[in-house]
Amino acid sequence: MATNLNKRLAHSTTTRWTVKGPTMKYFEDRFPEVEKLIGGFEAALPPESRTILEKRTADFKRRDAACWPNG
Repeated sequence: MATNLNKRLAHSTTTRWTVKGPTMKYFEDRFPEVEKLIGGFEAALPPESRTILEKRTADFKRRDAACWPNG
């Protein structure tokens, strides 16, 4: 069963290796818009939910500091 599953996963992800994806510049151009949307979402959260999100984000950043080079 594991062999069958591995083969299916390999075939379903083959496009990732055969078709070149967009450059990072494609995504970088959209960062400001995405950050604005995230900021709006966070600002709209009720205070209790915002506090939970901030705590979990801080925990994540502390745990995975290498992923957050700019703080």
